[in-house]
Amino acid sequence: MVYGLDSLEAVVKMLVDGKVTIPKDVREKLGWKKGTKLLLILNLKKRSIELREV
Repeated sequence: MVYGLDSLEAVVKMLVDGKVTIPKDVREKLGWKKGTKLLLILNLKKRSIELREV
């Protein structure tokens, strides 16, 4: 899942709050269960944000 850096402010706010909520329909589509550990990758060169399942 990749987002443009326009979403960076929202992502930083979620990280500061210590909670990231991914909508249920998105989780189901990707096969992620609630509580799945995710790795957040900020790629400044490609100007993208990527989430990967750990």
